[in-house]
Amino acid sequence: MRGTVLAVAGGEDALWKALPMAESIADKRGESGPHRALLYQDAGHSVSGSPYIPTGTVSVHPLTRETYSLGGAIPADAHARADSWPQVLKLIGR
Repeated sequence: MRGTVLAVAGGEDALWKALPMAESIADKRGESGPHRALLYQDAGHSVSGSPYIPTGTVSVHPLTRETYSLGGAIPADAHARADSWPQVLKLIGR
């Protein structure tokens, strides 16, 4: 990877083992410097993105209508989004 990677992960992600994956990314280095990880122990899969968009802890597949748990809790996800968003914007120069 040429650029810097910023991984945002929740410790309660119910879809995959996000925290160890993010930690593994942060152990690497790109051409522009070390990669980083923002780790939020109580957050789930809805940990990253704009803090101004509502999220939930459950997702429904649009075709099969199967329900998936995203893990975490809405307050923890909201905190992670609000905390990480300025750092994402800084990374992309906004």
